[in-house]
Amino acid sequence: MAADWQRFAALVGFKEFAKLEQAGRFYRLPSVAAQQQSEGLDAFTLYPGIVIEYQNSLGNWLIYDDENKATNVKQVRTLSQRGIRKGRSLAVK
Repeated sequence: MAADWQRFAALVGFKEFAKLEQAGRFYRLPSVAAQQQSEGLDAFTLYPGIVIEYQNSLGNWLIYDDENKATNVKQVRTLSQRGIRKGRSLAVK
């Protein structure tokens, strides 16, 4: 059952959201689950393939990279694959 969910989530994240965006259809991006830890920001979304952005202390929005943990993060949000649609920004505490 877990494998079925992972396959479904991957299809939605990598293919279906891009199709909706290309067709000009309205859809909502999922929120980001994020937590500031001592080694940096830890963040993920429900669907793989969706880009996560974070706002640093200077107010700039940058792409989240799991390998290089960001520090001093104010907010996080999702970004569509083509960069057209942005998700709701949430404060990180």
